[in-house]
This record gives sequence, structure tokens and C-alpha cells, in this order.
Amino acid sequence: MADGVREVNAATDPRIDVILGLLMELAAGNLSARAEHANTGDELDAITECINMLAEELSASTVSRRFLENVLRSMVDMLVVCDPDRTIRLANDAVCEALGYDPGELVGEPAAKIFAASDGLPASPEAILVQEPGGEDREHEREVDFVKRDGKRLPVKMRWSVVRDTRGRVEAVIIAARDLSERRLAEQEMIGLSSRYQSQKLEAIGNLAGGVAHDINNMLTGIIGLASAVHADLRQGDPLREDMDGILSACYRGRDLTRNLLGFARKGNYRYDQICLNDCVNEVQRLLERTIPKNVTIRALLGPDLAKIGGDPAQINHLLVNLALNAVDAMSGEGVLTLATENTVVDEGSAGDRHRVAAGPYVRVTVTDTGVGMDAETAERAFEPFFTTKPAGRGTGLGLSMVHGTVKSHGGEVTLESIPGRGTTVTVLLPALTSAHAAPAPPSPAVLHQGVGTILFVDDEEIVRKNGKRLLERLGYKVILAEDGRVAVERYGELAKEIVLVILDLVMPTMNGEEAFRRIRELDSEARVLLSSGYSREHLADQLIRRGAIGFLQKPYDLSELEAALREILPRAAGASPARVD
Repeated sequence: MADGVREVNAATDPRIDVILGLLMELAAGNLSARAEHANTGDELDAITECINMLAEELSASTVSRRFLENVLRSMVDMLVVCDPDRTIRLANDAVCEALGYDPGELVGEPAAKIFAASDGLPASPEAILVQEPGGEDREHEREVDFVKRDGKRLPVKMRWSVVRDTRGRVEAVIIAARDLSERRLAEQEMIGLSSRYQSQKLEAIGNLAGGVAHDINNMLTGIIGLASAVHADLRQGDPLREDMDGILSACYRGRDLTRNLLGFARKGNYRYDQICLNDCVNEVQRLLERTIPKNVTIRALLGPDLAKIGGDPAQINHLLVNLALNAVDAMSGEGVLTLATENTVVDEGSAGDRHRVAAGPYVRVTVTDTGVGMDAETAERAFEPFFTTKPAGRGTGLGLSMVHGTVKSHGGEVTLESIPGRGTTVTVLLPALTSAHAAPAPPSPAVLHQGVGTILFVDDEEIVRKNGKRLLERLGYKVILAEDGRVAVERYGELAKEIVLVILDLVMPTMNGEEAFRRIRELDSEARVLLSSGYSREHLADQLIRRGAIGFLQKPYDLSELEAALREILPRAAGASPARVD
């Protein structure tokens, strides 16, 4: 017996029943039950006081636990508490609602049930911990997918940590997660907006480039036409003939430049010839061997029996030169440049998936360097206009964007792969010609066709009208001029019986070529109309040809090109003496 505690007769003291009743109430969950004691200082009084104190502690602990559970369940973020064996001990209302479960339904389930197969927690509690030098655990974070009841995935940003007992053993794993669905949706919308902005930017720059090329072509039409007419009148040995050769050569180089501009602007092909890419690669190799640093080795791996492609030779050559020069620049004077060609086929499964072109036969050309390479962000922007990694003054940022435009205008695809420090490979796919494609027309003879009749020549540029009149008269035709579509319709209405052909510009103010063509054909359903434009033959021209136009004449053109077009359309004057182009 402890000192100070009076002994009682347990068999007769009624407080024994009170104490037993209190214990039964507490065992039944009534933590508010209490027993009164008489402060007698005996053993029963001490027991009663101890039981009351225990009840107070149990009540306080239960209130705290319920408070904590209510707080956890009402959290907006998802919260899961797991035992060390990965059994879910608690899942708050947020995670249950997000995954489609009823409150409490996940308790007792394995944590793997809510994680996608490729995500989740490692098998061992210790495996998720990174022990710091001081031995403290660190919280971890990563983006994973939860799996809903219906099997759909829910992207979340997950953080997890462990709770240890006083002996350092893992007692629980606490997982907090936040729904990323709205953020992912916003990111996709931003990517879409960025893509649309990029497309609009490219379209605006392309329209500008196309407009500039169109205006330059109009000027070149006048210069080339007049220069070719003068050249045809000069005899062999005339000292002026060499000067005219120089003028025409410069003009033809300017014409090639506008072709590249229109290729960048995706305004279609200028010329359509059958092209062997092996010949183009050989030509580029010969050019580069004379100009690039001697420590750069060029390898040409040419595919056997390579199919031909259809397109503009000047644009294709310019494309290859641009890619090769970019590759040489990336190697800083030393390395290996590889140009390779081969036949390939894009099947139905790859079209629209791995490749953004239609299924069918293609010719693949790859340009590979062993240069510095580029990171993913730089590679993604490589084809943007005006984007360059070269120092100021060494690059315009238009080379690869012109390549991109040219490939697209030829119905192909261009892709780029690069590894920093190892080099870059640019791959171009161009549609291969099949046996169904017609062979190229034979070269025009040197004898000029001499025509008969009256031609209505319609163009809004005065220099083009003057040039057209002189060339047509040189070929034996009478010429009526019109400066826009409205005047052309009036002239044709007045002189339809005399006019054997209308040469009609497509892009004009007041009334454009399309409307003028429609009205002329209303006046005379048999009217012969030859379309012409400083833009290349594109969708509109093809539409009008299907509606009855007899052909398309690309600006700028010289005397022999105009004569060749007319020879196919109009009869030669009876008894006319042919003129010869020397």
C-alpha cells in the first residue's frame, strides 16, 4: 500500500460499481463519461481520478484526430496517406472525387490502383528517399498520371514524403497531388496560338516576298523583252551583241532570284522540267570544291536508277546550295559534308503520321555535316524567316526558310535532325515522277514563227505593254493594247472579229484578269485567251485553264519564249519568211 492512500473494503464499497460502469462507458466510445470521487484519499478515489484523467486524454486525442481528418478531407488538393506496404490508409474527398470513387472507397486498396502503369511509387519506401548529408529526408516532386475509375488518365503534379517513428522506421508515405488538366489544356492552346501566329507571320512575309518578286518580274519582262528583240536584230560579230549578251545574262540571273523568292513565298513553281537530283548534286559538288575550305571533305552518295522529280531546276539547285553552304558554315572550316540521294516510298501508314506528305514514291536527298550541331530549341526554329545563329553580318536568316518554301511549293517535305557537338542532317523528300508523266518538250527551234492577225495585249504596267507590242509586231502581229480588264473587255467587244488572241495579265487594278476573262468569254465563248503573270502558274491560273483559257505565259519572257508559246496556239502567216534567232 502506498503511503498516504487509505485502504478500503472492496467487497462492500459501492464505488466499485461506479468505476466499473465508467470503464464500460469508455469502452463503448462515450469519451465524455466521468466518475465523481469524494476526495477521501483512499485507493478507489485514486483509481477514479486516474480513469477520469485517461478519459480526458482519450477525448482530447480523438477530437484532434477527427479535426485533422476533417481538415485533410476538405483540402482542395488531393491527399493520400499510405502504409509502408503501400496500402492506402487515407484518401481525402478531393482525390476520390477527381478519380471517380466514393469517399472512403480507396481505403485499404493498394496505392498502385490509382497510378498509371509507368508511374507510381517505387516498391521500397527507402527507394523514394534521397538521404541528405545530415540524414534528413527530402520531399520529392514529379508529374505523373493518376488513373480514374473509368480508366482515363488524370495528369497531376505529385509531391511525396515519408513519416518516421521515433526509431527511424518508415511509418507512412504522404502523397499530395494537384490536377494539371487545365494547365495542360492551356499549354496546348498556347502551342496552337503560337503555331497560328507563326503561320500568319510566314504568310505575311511570304506575301511580301511574292509581291516584290511580282513587281520585279514586271520590270524584267520589259528589259528582257526589249533586249532580246535588239539582240535578235544584231548580226554575228557586231560589238553591241556582246553587250546585249551581258544585259540578258544579268536579267536571267535576276529572274532566277525572283524564282527563289516565289519559292519562299510558296507561290508555286516557275518552270516545270524533269530533274535528276544526282545531276544536281554533282553540279553542287563541283561548285563547292572550288570554293569551300580544303579541310572540308565532300562525299556524294548517289542512289542508282534514281527517279526524276518535276520542278524548277533553278530553285532545286539553289535549295541544295543553301543546305550545303549552311553545313559548311557549321563545320568551321573542317569536317565531312555528305550529300546522299535515294529512291523511297511513303506508305499509307506513314503519310500524315511520320510524314506530312501524301503516300507515294519520292526521292530523298540528305545533307549531313559533322559540325557543331544545335539543341532542340534552335532546331525547332531553324526554318523561321530571319532566324540565324550566325554573327551579325554573316547571315540573313532566310536561307533555310527559302529551302522550306521551295520544298513545299514542289509538294515535298523537309526535316532536320541535330545533335549538339555531333552534327546535323537535313532530309528533303520530293515527289518522284512516274511513267505517267509526259517527257519534257524538245527545245524550241531557232527559227521564229511569223504570225498573222490582231492580238489584244492586256497589262497594267506600261513597260510591259510597250515590250509586248514591240515583240508581237516583231513576230508579224497587229497589236491592240489595254491597261486593265475593263478596257480589255471594251476593246474586245468593239473588235472581236479581228482579234485572234488575248494575252491577259491576271493581277491588275480596276478589273482583274479573272473577271476580264469571264466577261470576254461571255462576249465570245470561243475567245482564245493566253494567261500571263509575274506570279507563277498557281491555283487561279489552273482554274481558268479548266474553264477554257488556252495556256499560261510566265513573266519575264524573252522573244523566243513568247514566239514558242504563240507557235502552239496560232497559225503562221501564209508565205511568211521565217526569221532566225542567231
